[in-house]
This record gives sequence, structure tokens and C-alpha cells, in this order.
Amino acid sequence: MYNGLDNEQIEAMKHFKGPCAVIAGPGSGKTRAITYRIANLIKNNGVSPKNILSISFTRASALEMKERAIGICQESCNCSFGTFHSVFFRMLRAFRAYSSDNVLDENSKKKIIKNILVTFSVENAQDDDFVSEVILEISYIKNDMIPIGEFNSQVISNDELQKVFESYENYKKEMNKIDFDDMLTLTHRLFEEDEKALEYVRGRYKYILIDEFQDINRVQLETVKMLVSSEQNIFVVGDEDQSIYGFRGARPEFLSEFENYFSPVRKIILSSNYRSAASIVESANSLIRNNRERNFKNIKPVREDDGDVNIVSAKDSVDEAEKIANDIMERVRKVSMDFSDFAVIYRTNMQSRAVIDIFMDHNIPFTVADRIVTVYDHWVAKDVIAYLKASCEMASGDDYKRIINKPFRYISKDSIASARGCMDFIEGLKRYSNLHKVQIKTLDEMKRDLALMSSAAPEDAISVLRTQIEYDRYILEYSDKRSIKPEGLFEVLDEMQESAKYFSDIKAFIEHIDNVKTEILEQRKKKIENSVTLTTMHGAKGLEFQNVYVIGAVEGISPHEKSVEEGMEEERRLFYVALTRAKDSVQIYVPKQKYGKSTSPSRFVDEMYTCAECADKGEYVYHKNFKRGLVIEKDEKTITVKFGDGIKVLDYIACLKKKLITRGK
Repeated sequence: MYNGLDNEQIEAMKHFKGPCAVIAGPGSGKTRAITYRIANLIKNNGVSPKNILSISFTRASALEMKERAIGICQESCNCSFGTFHSVFFRMLRAFRAYSSDNVLDENSKKKIIKNILVTFSVENAQDDDFVSEVILEISYIKNDMIPIGEFNSQVISNDELQKVFESYENYKKEMNKIDFDDMLTLTHRLFEEDEKALEYVRGRYKYILIDEFQDINRVQLETVKMLVSSEQNIFVVGDEDQSIYGFRGARPEFLSEFENYFSPVRKIILSSNYRSAASIVESANSLIRNNRERNFKNIKPVREDDGDVNIVSAKDSVDEAEKIANDIMERVRKVSMDFSDFAVIYRTNMQSRAVIDIFMDHNIPFTVADRIVTVYDHWVAKDVIAYLKASCEMASGDDYKRIINKPFRYISKDSIASARGCMDFIEGLKRYSNLHKVQIKTLDEMKRDLALMSSAAPEDAISVLRTQIEYDRYILEYSDKRSIKPEGLFEVLDEMQESAKYFSDIKAFIEHIDNVKTEILEQRKKKIENSVTLTTMHGAKGLEFQNVYVIGAVEGISPHEKSVEEGMEEERRLFYVALTRAKDSVQIYVPKQKYGKSTSPSRFVDEMYTCAECADKGEYVYHKNFKRGLVIEKDEKTITVKFGDGIKVLDYIACLKKKLITRGK
């Protein structure tokens, strides 16, 4: 029954009654612990499978859990497995007669909210990326159970968001529809209002297991608290150090404060990392100890090999990508590695731009793990592209419609419609619309500015757009109107300009953009197995690779500038997740410049090597030259160690960075 489980996993497996929180570090075999516990309940404790409910956060992990449990039991395992959404929807079907016909899929939801945004004349309502940001905020409001009037939008004005939110809720009510967020909120309401339904479910599911508990949001927690019977047979597995979905409403404190909701709690820590080499585990430990909102744990590497953790300096994002491309090609050629052994991990999708460009130049196969998003998909980038097309007579009527009032030129929708189909859109506006002299003047200025752009290199053309045409001013006014910060929008402009500087011709630059979009679509269709994975830190969760490149390790990117004032612990968790995806090696790239300006290395790089709790007085260390020694004194930079051949005072930070010293060997 134990089948190679370690002592901590066996302890988790044998837990029978009462609340239990299993704190499972990266690569610690948490899925094994859950599935063996299910099997143990059935085979050794006489629990009926129908009384067991196992909840995961993704459909794939729920299916894996079910298959593994069946494999261990070696018989039918008639437990209830599913995601929060699927499990709660089953309850709504049973007690509120909902069916799949009532459910809005995500595409339909997006179309409806887009139409609502258009109806309220919200700017950029036609852009999918913008609509997705609004949808994310609506989901956050519902998942965190926030009154709509108390939420401050970071995408549109609070008044606009409230109108959109209320219109969407009214639409669903009238059409008798629910979405995936409603599956959670309506189940919570069901058990608040229907005591008989609640008692039935409590009687059915006497043993509840929840995986990835660090990702639970408020409405899920509050519903689970109601579902758990008086015996409190709830068994949760998670790691608050890997909680990275705060933007969706995930609350890591729900795991670290688990004993506030259930009592008395048995806490088990799975502290063995079976995935990563020793130096990777040690660096990750040193980093994450700087977080305070966590359960203390010291993850130990099972593998004895050191592996590699290297900090690599680069000039900028392009140099960063070039070095990674060359390193991958050399290792594939000399060490006979596969491309699938490598992953490039970044904080934001925009960072993928340079990597994709360079990989395409070097014919390195790659797969984008996240949904298909590049800098060119952002609405600001689409504005820039439309202006560039207009400057060299490549623009369609839709392109002109997109930019004609960015910045505002007082051109009405009716006027725009009158010029659709004209060979020269601006002249068509002047000819077929009853325009005022001021409007005509703005159009003449636009035509002159487009002519100036057409004669410039792409980078300079974007500069003309930002300064002379005053697109930067438009961004400031747009942000001010919605009470949002403009920095993220300016970053898109900077990235576009950075990309453009490698082209001397606007048409060639636009062709390149089209090629990038086509390549990403093609690689997604082909599902190339032997390819380098490109993914955000969020997208990397749950994955593992032989070799990992973490790029953009500078202040303002990782940690992201939006999170410097608050949210630093989640930023650190993101970096921790990126590090712990690696089995054998991690290369962390620190570009010296970003958009032509000097950068500062990420604080996380230093934290990987320095921590107040590392190599304390009384602990043993191992030095490559002096061998094993006892720490007898320690300050911020140095440690005094008693080795076999005498006492040495060492620059501790330098020794760590040069990999001369490790703990506890």
C-alpha cells in the first residue's frame, strides 16, 4: 500500500478523521499523498467511495486524481471527483434544476459583455484584450464577494464598470442564463437559503479533499465551510508559497490561517523536493523565506547533485534572447538535448516579443504555453499598427475608424460611416461629410503627420506618432478619465518602438508583425512536441522542465512596478514558482537596459543568496576548499567558520554567488 511513499506522505495518507492541512512544497508528491489517502480511506478505514468528494482546480488534475485513485484501489473508485465549478454545478442541477442549456460559455459571455461595452460607448470596446480585462474584474468582484460599489476598477471608470456589471446581470436574469462565476455564487446562496439541501450534501460527502487550497477564493471557502459536517473531515493540500492568482481572487492566507476555520487542525508538511537539484532548492528556499505570510517550512532536496543556478548579465532584451538562443542551440548540438528540455519563463507576455523574434530568426521551434497573446495583440499596439498602415497607404476603413479620434478630432460616427469604402479615407471624410473648418483642419494636420511618418524609419515613425500627433497625450487623458495608471499602456508603446528599431522600412515591420502572428497560430495548431516552451510565470505553474531561463530579472519587471507598493509577496511567489519549475539548471537573466534606460537588478536575485535564516550560528556549512565547518559568528555579509584546519572569516554572499559554500553537508 505504501509503494515508495516517504514518511511524510505516509502520515498524510493515514490521516483518518478531523481537519488536516498538508503543506506540500514544490515537487513533493502531493498528488500521490491525496490519491493514496483516498485509497486508504476506502481499503483500510471502510469509508464508502460515495461519501468521498475530491476537488481540484483544473479538469485535467481532477481526471488525473481519479485515474490514479482507481489504479491504487485496483477496482472501481466511485468517489466524486471534479473542479469547484463542476462539483457545484452538479449541486445546482440537483437542487435548482439548472441544465447545460442555462450555461453561458466563455465565448458567448465575451460577446455579450463586448456588446454592453459598445452600447455604453466605452472606448476600445471592440478589442478582445480590453474586454478580457473587464471580464476579469467582474469575476474578481463575484469571487471575492465584493459589493460592486466598493470596487475600484483598474481598466475603466467605476461608473462604467457598475453599468456594465448591472447590465450583464440583468441580461442573464432575463435570459435565464448563468456563467461559471455564478456556479460558485449561486451554490453559496443555495446553501444559505436551503437548509435541507445543505444537510443532504453534508450527509452525502462526509470526507472532503481539496487540492491546491492556496488558490481558493472567498466564495469557494465560504461554501466549503458550510459543506463540512460537524465531524470536520476536511483534508486540504496546498502551498501558500505557490499562490500566484491574486488577480483572480485567490487568498493564500486561507491556507496559512486554516486553523481559524477548522479546529483542531493536524498539519503535515511534505518537505522533500524530488524534482530539482540541490542548488535550485536552496536558492528557492532562500528567496521565499523573505515572505512573512506563510507556514514556515524548510524544503529539502532529495537529489544529491548540485545542478546549476547562474545569473547572466545581458545588454537588453534582444541580447538576452540572443544569448538564450545560442545556449539552447549549443546544448542541443553538443549535449544531444531536445528542444522540449528547455523553457523560457517571463513575468509579462510583452517580454516574449524579443524571444519570439530571435527564435524565429534562428529557426528554433517554440510553443507559447499561455493563451495566444503578444504585445501586438494589445489595443494600444493595434492603434500603432493602424497608424503605421495609414502612413504607407496600407490601411483599411477599419484601421482609419480605429485611429481617427485618437487623439480626439471631433469626427462623428456618421461622418466615419460616410467615408467607408473611399480609396482615400481622409479625403472621403472631407468630401462626403458636412465638416466644420476646425474638423477639416485636424484632418489636414493628420494627413501631413502621416506623410511625415511615411518617410521615416519605423522607430522614428512611432516617435512622430507619440510626440507630434500626441498619442502619448491621448494615453494620459484616457488613463485620467478612467482613473487608471498609464504606465502599463506606455510600456506597450515602448515595446513597440523597441521592436521597430530593427527595421528600416515600415512595410517590412508590418510584414514581420503579420509573420509573428501567423507563426504563433501555426505552432499552436501543429502542437509541436519537440519545442522550447515560452510561458509566463503564471502559466508555468504545475509544469516542470530540465532547464529553465528566467528573463527580465530587474526591478519594474520582476517584481512588477504595479506591485512595488503592495503585492510584493505575490511577486516573490511568482519568481519562486519560476525557479522551482527547473530540474537541472536555472539561468536568470539581468538586462542592463530597458527601452534605452538603465535598470536595477531584481531584489529577488540577491534574496536567492542572502537570507537572515541562512547558515545561522551553530549550523554546519560545506566549503569547496575548506570542507565542513561550524558557523561560530555571523553578520550581514560575513560568517566566521571553524574548519578542520582553523577559523576562517568568509564573505558569505560572495561565496554563495560563486557556489563555494552550501549549507549542512
